[in-house]
Amino acid sequence: MLGTCYTKTEYAEVVFALRSAATINGDVDAFVSGSSVELRIKPMLLCLGDFDVMHVENDVIAIPHGHAPPTELHGRYQRVVYAYEIIDSHHPGFVYLRKSYRLTKNDNGLYVKEKIENNDTQFLNNIVAFGSPVLEMNLSTFKNHFFEAQNNRSVQSLITPALAAHGPAINFPVFNELYFENCKPTHPFSYLSFDYVSCMRCLLWPTVAANFPTRERERGWPDQTTITGIVISGCDLVGAVHPCCRQDEWMNEHQWRLSFSRAEVTLLNSWTKVQQIIYHMLRFVFKQEILRKADGKEHDLAKLSNYHIKTLMLWECERKPPSWCSAESSLIKLCSSLLHKLSDWVEHRHCQHYFISSSNLLDYFVNDGSTMIRNSLRSLADDSILLWWFIENYLCRCALYCPGEVSVLFENISSSDKLQRAVDAVVDWKLNTIPQELCKDYYRFELMTLSHILVNIRTDAMWIQPFMKELQNIDPRLQDYFVAVMSLFVAYRVGLSRNSPTEGLLEILWTLYGPYTASASDTFTSGPEHGVLLCILKAIKLATVSTVGSSGLEMLYDEMSKAYLHHSFAYGQKSSYCMVHVLLAALYYKSGHYQTSSYHCQQVLNRYEPEYSSQCILAECLPHIDESVDAVFSLVLLYQYIQRQMLPPGIQKEQFGLMAFTAQSLAHYLYSKSSVAAGQRGRIKRNYRQHLCWTKRPLLCDVLLLKVITRERDKCTKIGTQAANTEPYNAEEASTSMDTSLLVTMLELVALEKLISVRQVMVHQLHSEQFPVLNEFQALHAYRCGLLEECLIMCQQNVKMLLRAGCPRHQNYLIVFPEFLSMLDGELVSLFGIIRILRPNLFLLTADYSCKQSISLLTLSLYLMVQCQKKLRSDSHGDTLRLIRYVHDQVFIANGNTTFVDLFILKLIYRSLKLYIDGFTFSN
Repeated sequence: MLGTCYTKTEYAEVVFALRSAATINGDVDAFVSGSSVELRIKPMLLCLGDFDVMHVENDVIAIPHGHAPPTELHGRYQRVVYAYEIIDSHHPGFVYLRKSYRLTKNDNGLYVKEKIENNDTQFLNNIVAFGSPVLEMNLSTFKNHFFEAQNNRSVQSLITPALAAHGPAINFPVFNELYFENCKPTHPFSYLSFDYVSCMRCLLWPTVAANFPTRERERGWPDQTTITGIVISGCDLVGAVHPCCRQDEWMNEHQWRLSFSRAEVTLLNSWTKVQQIIYHMLRFVFKQEILRKADGKEHDLAKLSNYHIKTLMLWECERKPPSWCSAESSLIKLCSSLLHKLSDWVEHRHCQHYFISSSNLLDYFVNDGSTMIRNSLRSLADDSILLWWFIENYLCRCALYCPGEVSVLFENISSSDKLQRAVDAVVDWKLNTIPQELCKDYYRFELMTLSHILVNIRTDAMWIQPFMKELQNIDPRLQDYFVAVMSLFVAYRVGLSRNSPTEGLLEILWTLYGPYTASASDTFTSGPEHGVLLCILKAIKLATVSTVGSSGLEMLYDEMSKAYLHHSFAYGQKSSYCMVHVLLAALYYKSGHYQTSSYHCQQVLNRYEPEYSSQCILAECLPHIDESVDAVFSLVLLYQYIQRQMLPPGIQKEQFGLMAFTAQSLAHYLYSKSSVAAGQRGRIKRNYRQHLCWTKRPLLCDVLLLKVITRERDKCTKIGTQAANTEPYNAEEASTSMDTSLLVTMLELVALEKLISVRQVMVHQLHSEQFPVLNEFQALHAYRCGLLEECLIMCQQNVKMLLRAGCPRHQNYLIVFPEFLSMLDGELVSLFGIIRILRPNLFLLTADYSCKQSISLLTLSLYLMVQCQKKLRSDSHGDTLRLIRYVHDQVFIANGNTTFVDLFILKLIYRSLKLYIDGFTFSN
């Protein structure tokens, strides 16, 4: 089991889709519980039952009896929320809910309580508590989104039309051809089943479970940190009835059960790999031998459930030392001892609830049912019986999914030696295939992330923050991947429009890269003055952030800052014009756009509103401009120090020591630095000197800045002249829009940097000579940066590596998304642009075209090689032509339709290179 299990949540990608789909409406809180998130292993035979999606109602909460309702509610709760008191029943863990308070959110975001007079009609019905139309709408949205995320498979062919009630859940099965299309039909889990449960949150730890956090634990499991986190998370309530109360009409309609699913996920995730394997095996045996045989029995007989197995494991992990389930232990003996203990519990009809000490999970058992189950458990718990059951029902079934030379060994396992050889062959085969499975998992998650973006992208960024948090919980690598893809998404759309980013795109960028956590929904919502203020504030934060750690990211921040400042003009607030123009002048001067910087300076100097042009710009609001400005601030700091040490405290010195420039003074300086003509610079200095003479109480920084300008020689710098001659400039458009080409370039480069780090994790974990894993984004980054020789060398190495390994097609480059296609250029982009116009459905990831959504990294490497050689005018074109023909004729031809796009592109680049060679030869 240790050799064939690898650490990964089984169906983790499905859990990912469930979590993201359940919150698609933006006002829904949901989480996935049960074995789908509790188990962190992926054995050869699946160990999951239903996927439990718990939908938290956002207009109700539960509070323990006698507690006051909260004044703050985090998450997606509505403006009006009803609080229900938990009233204990005579069965611990089963309760009633009585409406007690009406909570209304005020303007400060706090909830004000209003007491509701209690009567019997205020008890919440567990059947009609949550409106069925709302639930059906959420289910419909969930189903549509989930299957969008699964490559747009046809919902009609995968999901049964009828929904069925299953306890407190609504159950719908999904035929699992998504994951077992290549498996044998005998697979025991050929379909998935989803339980959609509406629940109510209780933010406080329930009173009936008060002794859980304080009881003595000699073995130290769970530790205090885990216990504290569990208690803080509270619990949930679901509409479920105790088995003994189902005959009572009123109880059957009003009883609720405390659910500790959140705590159970936390506890089981802390188990060791061996403990999770034991739990998996117990569930597997229990499902096949106990639950399945009990399905045909009378409904009145008592039955066990997987929850009893979970409770048994939780108690054993708490009460026994860690050595009880070490890797050296016998799996059969451990399972046998646990089945014996469970049979004893059944015999005595007592199973203590793990969280509620007064609750007996077997108090509804009767003698007839318990005797039958006890005998079945004891018979199965016999070591020899359990051993042979394990070999025949688990090992031999695992062998069915192995190659023929491995599975045939199980046809004769009459001796221990033969069995050992057969098992060793399975383990060896599994160890060799694990890298391929992990690689597929990586790509499946990435594809689902892309699909989620396609389904959910809209003008606001409200969905991005919770989705990024969800990705962080699943795999931090995916969060960087998401940020990179969203950056490409924005770059693609800004590049298409060639205009300044819209409010929606700016909101997305701020959510992705904003240096402080302001709510994205507050960005442009409270009138023009508030909108301008937020634009300027965010522009300043972006331009002055000091912990960037990447030159590319720093340049991206500057471009985002420019975009926000340009967007502020749309509000028409004249009071902010001087401030915005000066900040834009500083940013354009920093990026070398001197003509544009001069234009914005002129907008300040030509204005005659002294109350605006004399506005102060503090030092912390300015980006780094140059060494002269830094020297001015250093001198002012020195002066402030001397002031504090030498001058009497009664002297007013704040104004003279202020670390700030006036807008007009800074505009004079930047205009002087950005101007090319010497005569013009002399006029600027005279105007600056005159401006300071007319100022009654000039700032110290303004005076020092004039000294800097006066000391500089009137000459044109080479850099300034070049920039002035080459910079594209349109004065008419400079104030209303920005040249977005640099913003697009920086978004693409920063995205590639993130993608490189993301892919490098996979390379580090999985790469080997037999199973090469490449970082395709390194070559793309070099190509986009113009490092053609470096890109060519990397691509040549990649091609050699892939051909030596037989060109495994485990890594692909997605061309179906225009964001990734835009990273390429030349004939390839033109070709797919035409295809997209003619056949737009090709780019919807439909089942009919699923094999045409990507190209292999071998094809990508050859394409980049051709592009680099043409631009470098390399003399090795003949070798590349022969290599392309070899790959086309010998490598991909055997794969048929799955390599249609690869073959098409190989023909295209072969013809392109051939025409280039012929044209180059003719011109010479």
